[in-house]
Amino acid sequence: MKNLMKWLSMELLLSATAGVAHGADMSDKEFLTRATHHNQLEVRLGHMAVERASTSEVKTMGESMVKNHSELEKQLEDLTQKAGGSVNSELSSEQRAIITRLESLSGPDFDRDFKKTLNGIHVRELAMYQDEVKHAQDPQLLALAQKRVTKLEMTVKQAGKTEEPTNKDW
Repeated sequence: MKNLMKWLSMELLLSATAGVAHGADMSDKEFLTRATHHNQLEVRLGHMAVERASTSEVKTMGESMVKNHSELEKQLEDLTQKAGGSVNSELSSEQRAIITRLESLSGPDFDRDFKKTLNGIHVRELAMYQDEVKHAQDPQLLALAQKRVTKLEMTVKQAGKTEEPTNKDW
């Protein structure tokens, strides 16, 4: 029962942070805001993994996340400014809850939950970018979304090969 409650609360948090539903009514500017917040969460999680991981595998994942998502952050900022928006770096309450939960863990517990959480985030991020590919108005944003979909499909597929099933454990 405890694992089920943990899984349900994580599902709720991740869906709220991912903004999976783009829909035809959401503008590129609104998508960029969601994508930027989502990306900022991943940068923070990457730093956390570098600092807290007990295995070199998870530390390396964290380093890669910081590098890749910092580069993506610059691209998202440029597109946001081009669209006439501004970047808000404040994390949502749901994102802060994910960070707080992971901060309460250490050692192998941190590593295991970090990988499971990251896999869930990537699945939802993939859905968010796939939806943007269908609705993007700006050609540069469309190109970025297509590139992210390709990268995330590989990431999710690879995680599925190396990760034990996550839904039954949450």
